[in-house]
Amino acid sequence: MAGAWIKLRHDLCDAPEIRRLARACGVTRDDVLGKLFRLWSWFDRHSIDGMVADETSDLVDELVGLSGFAAALVSVGWLAEDKFGIVIPNWDRHNSETAKQRTLSAERQQKHREKRQCNGGVTQPALRVVTQAALPEKRREEIHHPPRGDFDEQTWQQLRKAWNAGPGKRWGLVSPPAKAVDRLADGDWVRMYPEAIARLRSCRFFESPVTLNQFCGPEFVMHVLGGSYDAPKRGKTAKDFADTPPPRAFTGDVAEAFERTRRKLQEQK
Repeated sequence: MAGAWIKLRHDLCDAPEIRRLARACGVTRDDVLGKLFRLWSWFDRHSIDGMVADETSDLVDELVGLSGFAAALVSVGWLAEDKFGIVIPNWDRHNSETAKQRTLSAERQQKHREKRQCNGGVTQPALRVVTQAALPEKRREEIHHPPRGDFDEQTWQQLRKAWNAGPGKRWGLVSPPAKAVDRLADGDWVRMYPEAIARLRSCRFFESPVTLNQFCGPEFVMHVLGGSYDAPKRGKTAKDFADTPPPRAFTGDVAEAFERTRRKLQEQK
């Protein structure tokens, strides 16, 4: 189909998996990249979710013209085969229609930021100086500031309601956080954030609930939808016995067990 495309990262040729595939197949990394493009393009035309039913890994070798390429892909986790057919794992993160829309949106946002930088960062009209009579004195917690920025009030209220119904840290203020002003004026971001809020439940990277200000960061929603936060932080492992210092004194059942062991050792001497 005219205009069809797939995603390829700039640094893909230097990925460890590409190096392993090249060594396993006895070809260059450029050869591997070309064969991957041929394979992924074929899947993009003949699959919706990255799976092709009733086919085997032999088809992969035939498509790319290299025996053993499918087995090498399985070894690096880039291909799977079962009794139902062959599948490319995590297809929805990279080449599904939703993933492509996220990529196009990210490109538009990048161009918008570059345009702002070229214009000296000026995107808002000059502020008018308005004078008014002094307001009656109020306690600090009773003063509510209206939302700022070029966005509809209803759009902010919808975000606030969706956020407080999700797994993130509840937002109790009437006005939005500072980082939300630009996001709420971005139609692409507004369309994507409900899916990202729902997906936070499967993000194991965070040790505490995500804040709304954090969620409204420039690329945060894109990272959530792209699966960047699905896995826990590296280096975080379950506590080992050696991580906990020994107690100063044993108590309860532990103390009794210790005493029985001590007496048994004394009897053996």
